[in-house]
Amino acid sequence: MSDGTTYEIDYEFKPKGKIAQGAPDPAKAVERTVTGASSDAICESIAYYLIQSFGNPVREGRAVIREVPPGWSALDVLRADALPTDAKYEIRDLRGGTPPIEVDLATRRPVGDVLGDIEQRLGDVSDRV
Repeated sequence: MSDGTTYEIDYEFKPKGKIAQGAPDPAKAVERTVTGASSDAICESIAYYLIQSFGNPVREGRAVIREVPPGWSALDVLRADALPTDAKYEIRDLRGGTPPIEVDLATRRPVGDVLGDIEQRLGDVSDRV
């Protein structure tokens, strides 16, 4: 390299964040790309949030509503305290407008939905800057 010479340099920067809950197990490692995560610190924050949100196993189930009392909706029938469990379930899918109505339930949102929300928030922040 000499003074006065112009150089063109290409480079690629890919920030990464890594976190483990308990003893790390490479067989259970999950890697995700999050659009808009522009620094290692942001990536580590996202990794921490995900491990806190998804560190416990998900429980899923299906409920079939065979009868809806007059004046009620299917959602009224599925109040959280109406389910025979201590876990808090969220509705993932609802099929059928009249009984029988099938409802897919889970104790947390899918990873893809949560990552989509994170990417949306990162995009909103970058739009403001």
